[in-house]
This record gives sequence, C-alpha cells and structure tokens, in this order.
Amino acid sequence: MLDINYYRLTSYFLPFKESDNKYLEGTSFNKVYRNYLFDRKLRNMLSYVIEHIEVEIKTRIAYYHSLKYGPLGYLDSNNYNNKFDENILQANLNKYIKRNEKNPIVIHHMTKYEGKFPLWVIIEFFDFSDVSKMYSQLDTKLQKEIARTFNSNSTCLSSWLYCLTHLRNCCAHYARIYNTIMISIPVTPKNYKSLYFF
Repeated sequence: MLDINYYRLTSYFLPFKESDNKYLEGTSFNKVYRNYLFDRKLRNMLSYVIEHIEVEIKTRIAYYHSLKYGPLGYLDSNNYNNKFDENILQANLNKYIKRNEKNPIVIHHMTKYEGKFPLWVIIEFFDFSDVSKMYSQLDTKLQKEIARTFNSNSTCLSSWLYCLTHLRNCCAHYARIYNTIMISIPVTPKNYKSLYFF
C-alpha cells in the first residue's frame, strides 16, 4: 500500500494494543484500515459542518459590529475590550491583503477605495482562528448580542469557537480525529438540551 504513509497508519493500531504492547486477539490489518477510512469520513463531515459555522459567525460579527460602529469601525481600538491589540490586527490585515493581492476584490478595494476594506469584505479573508480571537475581543455587550442570535451566551460561544478552531485545523491537516483526546473541551451550556446553535 503506497498511498498511506506507514507512520501515519501506525496511530490507528494503538486502540488494538494491550498494555504489554501485544495486539488484541482478532486484530487484523483490515480492521485497522476500516478505522482509518472511518476517520477520513468523519473529518470530511466535520469539515462540512465547521465551514457552515465559520461562514455564519463571520457574517454575524461583520453585521453586528458594522451596524454598531460603521464599516471601518473594526479599525478603532475603542470598539473592543482590553484584550484587543491594534498591532496584531494590522499585521493580520497586511497578511490577508498580501496573500490575496491578485484577488479581484482586493484589487478593487486597493485601487478604488485606497485600501480601505469594510469589515464585511475583509472578514471573508480571515482564518477561523482570527475570527475566534476577534469575537473574544469584542466589547461585552456586542459579544452577548451576537451570542443571543445563536441561542447561547458569550462565554459558551467564545469557548466553542476556540475549540472549533483547533478541530478545524485538525481536519484541514488530516490529523487523526478518531480516538483522539482534544486539547480543549468547550463549555457546556446549562440548558444544552434545548439549545440550537447553528
């Protein structure tokens, strides 16, 4: 089998090993390979759902922030909480513009609007991790307002976005999801049985 690196596949053997490093009775390469295929399908399904969440949170941040502070209000440090770092935002903006300099949208805003991008335009180029950070840096009132649109609270939504960022990166880099303990666990809402997030 030349389509899967041996080292990559070895992690799927771990659940079939006992403490003495021997394999459980009945273990076969076919069983291990089926787990590998299951994990690949799981990553694909998660990626599809996370994409939907990412698009939706970008839309809501852009809408509510721009409604309150205007299309360029995201550039003003007064419109965030004390976690906000203007230098990091500017560095990220430069990175996004440079990375997408041949994109017609970027060219249009650079030439016609002197490089001024409304939030609803530039946020489409943000990585999920930066969207998550941006939400955590919004003023408390705005965080709560956005969280309510997801039938959540700001603490839970911030926690979920942070955890989803890690999960999304795992999926994007084809890391093993099956039988993996994630580094962070999202906050569980008190009324989780009746919640509808996305």
